[in-house]
Amino acid sequence: MKYVKIMAVLIVSLACTGCIDVFQYVSIQDGEVDLVLRYTIQKSLIEMAGEFSGEEIDINELVEQATSTVLDSEDFIINGKPINTSFVAGAEFRIQGDLDKAKGEDEEAYFLPIKNKDHYSILIPSMADQDEMDAMAIPFLAGATYTLLIDLRGDLKGIKEARLEYEGIVMELSEEDSEILVTHFGSLMQIEIPLLLLFYSPVDFYLELY
Repeated sequence: MKYVKIMAVLIVSLACTGCIDVFQYVSIQDGEVDLVLRYTIQKSLIEMAGEFSGEEIDINELVEQATSTVLDSEDFIINGKPINTSFVAGAEFRIQGDLDKAKGEDEEAYFLPIKNKDHYSILIPSMADQDEMDAMAIPFLAGATYTLLIDLRGDLKGIKEARLEYEGIVMELSEEDSEILVTHFGSLMQIEIPLLLLFYSPVDFYLELY
């Protein structure tokens, strides 16, 4: 799907500067998905990275890049807005529509929860095929997470856990290399995935909700 691929490329381009946080919210009601995808970059750390590297990074240009990203879909309502505070810059996108339309697309539907028999699968894009990540970005990304907040009401009411499926191998939470943290807050499930996993994974992988 064109719009989710554009977002994936945009996120990786900013992540290579370091200091990025990615947040996603997902809710499904009667087959209608409500998805928010937000990424922000810390201005102070970007300025510091620019001083060490000797390369000037124009934060306003990054915000403009986020604002000018064209997301177009006949099947989904997509709204985007820039984020520019004293501390962070970035963008937030809200996607709403019928999930059955996403299933009919020829291309992979990144970030969207797709029903797969008895569970939902969210395809997470690998960034390993992008240009080599700046070595200075690695320490900044080491503690960065891709955080998902799942609304366990509506169509996701029966969901109790999450796990990763990587190259056909399912990694349960009980395994040491499961990579993710799952926390329940009432009717919400918070899932944290190390952002570096997106860069070191040679292939796209799935987050399974079951």
